[in-house]
Amino acid sequence: MKHRLLASLGSAILLAACATGPGSGWGEITGEISTGFEPPAERLTDDGRLKTDNSYRIRIDTLEVELGDVQLLASEGAVAAADDVEFDPADPPPGYSNCHAGHCHAEDGSLPTYEEIRQRLSGADSVTERTLVTLPTPELKIGSRQVVSVDESHCEPSCLIDDMVTIDTAALPVGHLHLTGVVESIVDSENFPEAVGFEVEVHIDTSLRETLALSFDPDSLPVAELGGHFSLTPRLLDGIDWPTAMTGATLSEEALEQIRENFLESEWHVDVRWKEAIEE
Repeated sequence: MKHRLLASLGSAILLAACATGPGSGWGEITGEISTGFEPPAERLTDDGRLKTDNSYRIRIDTLEVELGDVQLLASEGAVAAADDVEFDPADPPPGYSNCHAGHCHAEDGSLPTYEEIRQRLSGADSVTERTLVTLPTPELKIGSRQVVSVDESHCEPSCLIDDMVTIDTAALPVGHLHLTGVVESIVDSENFPEAVGFEVEVHIDTSLRETLALSFDPDSLPVAELGGHFSLTPRLLDGIDWPTAMTGATLSEEALEQIRENFLESEWHVDVRWKEAIEE
């Protein structure tokens, strides 16, 4: 199930992940996941507009990011072989290029993570991923902060971990980005003499992934408290030559690809704290 995430400058929205009462099994998942778009002060004008790296200021009227449910994944198959593979993002192997922000561009158009590339290079074709738990993402509204408390009825299939298993990855699927606003030049009044409205639709179509290594076994504490945060990069609209990129209110394919590249520098991070039990 996918919902739309709506945000504006300075908004930060929290999602409480699974919170259950004591149960059976090897352990439980609890915690919270937050999202936000909070550019630092040097990236904002006095009236809250976003400043780009090439001297434009942008009033963001609508910012809509389609996020899917957070997926907690366990790998099955020949994973260990990938640990022995040497992989340097600065010098990627044939078939891959432009490695940054934890992923590379593949010749087939996909965006595999560094770990996925290591697995491919190791020949670990038998590796599969199993979704153990999905954590819902709330529908968010512009200019407001919404918090969703999640109990056992909201975790799919459950916040209880019944198997001895290691959760390797927290994946956050991303669909499209929709953006409207007004841009004007800070310095180039000759080539860009007035503020211009624009509308952007960019298909991100990937999953942001965070390595976890959560092992549920007799030696682990029973509760894993997750603190996940998605932070949209303040560089989202950097690197665009607006006078040449705009045709009416739309942007060129090159500019849209630049926005997609910038988006992929967003941070998806998950902290973990083990606990004896869920605090009542």
